[in-house]
Order: sequence, then structure tokens, then C-alpha cells
Amino acid sequence: MEPGQTALTEIAEHFGRGYLQADGQLDRAALRKLVFSDEAKRKTLETITHPRIREEIARQMNNAHSPYVVLSSPLLLESGQSEMVEVRVVVDVPESVQIERTMVRDQNDEALVTKIMAAQCDRETRLSRADIVIDNSESLD
Repeated sequence: MEPGQTALTEIAEHFGRGYLQADGQLDRAALRKLVFSDEAKRKTLETITHPRIREEIARQMNNAHSPYVVLSSPLLLESGQSEMVEVRVVVDVPESVQIERTMVRDQNDEALVTKIMAAQCDRETRLSRADIVIDNSESLD
């Protein structure tokens, strides 16, 4: 989603240049609010981004020169990227903690965070598809 990349150009053409910042970067917060208020727009965005993200992940994985590769992806299960890995690790917290942390991290209100979560696999599905679960409900301390 960097300036000059096809995906960003296509996003600007489809959703409008108003979703670009003055420096040409994607205004993620504005686009997030738009697509999570309209499922058709979210699906359109996914048709633009998901194939390109998958291609980039595959390119990076194929170019790795290590015994293993870690793919950290928030949509690993939803996007089909889980087919690209041998072991699925889910970092888990109760939904209330997920909402609270996401609100703080992204400066979004609870309604938007809830809409975003509704578009993702539910917690039970995520946990059932995990090979390893890491409990992340405690503080960093």
C-alpha cells in the first residue's frame, strides 16, 4: 500500500483520492471507517488487496534463506494465507481485552472495533484452527 504501487493506485481510483494523505500515503483510518460501514466496499477493498498481499507474502517466503519463516498476519485464517504455513500459532486474548487494546492502539471507538472484529473469524473458530495458542491476556510486565 505504498505510493507508486498498483494496489494504492487502484484504491484511490475506486474509493477516491480523498483516502490518500498529502504525502501520497494511504489514509488507513479514513478508509477503515468507510469499509467497515459498508460490507460491499470492504469486499471490494479485499479484492484489490488480498491477492497482492498473498503474492508479496509468497515472494518473501520463497526468497527466505533460513530454516523456517514466520508469517505474522492478522487475517491468516480469513484470507486463506493459512494454506501457506505448516503451523498456525494464534495469539489469544478475551474479546473484551481485544476491543480495549484495539481502541487504544488505533484510536477507534468501540463500535468500529466491533465491526472490524465481526468481519474476522470469531474467537472460537480461531482457537479451533490453531496448532499452538499463546495466551496474551496479561500485561507486558
